[in-house]
Amino acid sequence: LDRGLSEMLRVLKPGGRLVIIELTTPQKSPMKQLFGFYSRIWMPTMGRLISHDKQAYTYLPATMEAFPQGERMVEILAKAGFTDINFKRFTGGISTLYTAARP
Repeated sequence: LDRGLSEMLRVLKPGGRLVIIELTTPQKSPMKQLFGFYSRIWMPTMGRLISHDKQAYTYLPATMEAFPQGERMVEILAKAGFTDINFKRFTGGISTLYTAARP
């Protein structure tokens, strides 16, 4: 992730904006519990039924949980050299928009 962000910083013009929208894990109830059920039980079950693949759609929740979120992502963006960093959660925290600028 750090290398990719460094490359993004490098190719942006000074004052250029970075915008990332990412699927994230909700932090508050009841969305956290609803999304946990959906992502760990409902989605993999439907994926198996439709694709006949036991592993279908089991990777997404693990990937989302492993990706830095919220304040941790802000720290990573700052470490990479970005400024004016902000984030906003949408749909109860299922997705998050990150914005940052190249100094």
